[in-house]
Amino acid sequence: MTAGHGGIEVTVSAARLLSREAKKEALQWGRSLWFEEDVDWAIVAYEKPEWFSRPDIQEVAERTVKQWHKEYAAAKGL
Repeated sequence: MTAGHGGIEVTVSAARLLSREAKKEALQWGRSLWFEEDVDWAIVAYEKPEWFSRPDIQEVAERTVKQWHKEYAAAKGL
């Protein structure tokens, strides 16, 4: 599972800042949402680039989302 090998944990309080579409892509484990480290991280980075220190994170995330999460990308108009 994602929580076992790594990823982005989004707490319940922070999850309210994400879209419904983003939440549908997450794994719920305990009271947190988890976004897998290989490609799911891009959903969080696309929606909340300010949570990351890399200045071009939203652009990188958008490319990853378009490639790996086509349904989410379509829902977001990408």
